[in-house]
Amino acid sequence: MTGPALGKIPIELQLGVEGKNIDVEAYIHLKGFSRAMVTHLDIEGIDAKADKEGFYVVIIGTSSGFLIISKTPLKLNGVKTKKIYVKGIKLLNKGEKSTAWLGIKLGGFYLGFKKEIVKRLEEKARELAPEYLGTDSELNRFLD
Repeated sequence: MTGPALGKIPIELQLGVEGKNIDVEAYIHLKGFSRAMVTHLDIEGIDAKADKEGFYVVIIGTSSGFLIISKTPLKLNGVKTKKIYVKGIKLLNKGEKSTAWLGIKLGGFYLGFKKEIVKRLEEKARELAPEYLGTDSELNRFLD
């Protein structure tokens, strides 16, 4: 689902691609809202294309966000790349590595993370929109 919706918490992000900054619309899309099966990060307002609909990528924490490294080339707003800097959300410590699922969708892409990173994403969502997640006990009930 693209654009604002129930359970999609807006977050200010910027992408760095081939030395250029790209403004995007970004959301933490919470599990259980607007058809989300798992909590994930939506990157929208960008033309994203790849030879596959989805594939695994490596993510590495940076001082201002994280770097996405893909074996599969992507085209973002017509620029071909295998590296995308995501600036504005800290989900990993600097140098920390993980894998994620990058799925292409109409108007952008989404990132699905491992459980540990999803928990960090949900903590960020709790800071930004506590009405969705509430207290720890409510969160645990929500996630079960």
